[in-house]
Amino acid sequence: MKQLEFRLKKGMSRVDILNELRGHVSGESAQELAPFFADSELKFTESDPPEYEITESNDDYALVRRRYKTYDVKIDKEGKSNKSKEITFRVGDYLSGINDEGKYFLHSVDMRGNLKSLEETLNWMNRIDQGYVARIQGDICYQYRMKSQNLIYTDITGLNTPIRPLSESGRLYIFSNGFRQGIVFNGLNPPNIVQIGNHRVSTDGLIVINQGGEAEVLVDGKYCIIQHGQHGLAKEEIPEGHLLFLAPQRGRQLSITGNMIYGAD
Repeated sequence: MKQLEFRLKKGMSRVDILNELRGHVSGESAQELAPFFADSELKFTESDPPEYEITESNDDYALVRRRYKTYDVKIDKEGKSNKSKEITFRVGDYLSGINDEGKYFLHSVDMRGNLKSLEETLNWMNRIDQGYVARIQGDICYQYRMKSQNLIYTDITGLNTPIRPLSESGRLYIFSNGFRQGIVFNGLNPPNIVQIGNHRVSTDGLIVINQGGEAEVLVDGKYCIIQHGQHGLAKEEIPEGHLLFLAPQRGRQLSITGNMIYGAD
């Protein structure tokens, strides 16, 4: 697969930015890309053609700002639409770089708050503030956390049989049955497969989704296998005494699904 050369630079014109990106973005869904490339905005308004500007760039990444003016549209007695005064000036920020498929990615970073610089945005996207260290495959970040003896797995068949210890970095998992002492599942066969977007995650042990705040996947086993149609297969050996945590990069709309147990902070 031929990899694109990264060419997004500060100072590029609107036309050059769109020509560089259009047809050369992969990994994002059509729903995620539609707001960036749309020529018009809201059904009951009119808007000027969107403007595009690269606010900061380096050799590998660029922050692309999309902004547009929208106007009220009023219908007169003859049924004609008339554009009134400007009502708002909307801005959307995106981070772009080259992905594992050799094409551009385009992640919305509007939710990053006051973290405006390129370096701050990259750290926010990769969830550095939560302890994640790198990508393991595609848009999936990972980190290891030490186990402790504070929490145990317990079934809800009435036996309350301890399975093995579980905990992670000072967080306490709370579950729908009200137990605070551990993770609970129904039956003796713990779930070990989960889907993060198009990434299939499996292990020889147990998988738990933490749905509190920003979703994470906890993997407790000897190894973890991640499979994806475009990215192939990645196998990670989990060090003894550790848990593997997986999370999608911020700016992506990846669902996490599967027949598994759920936890919340």
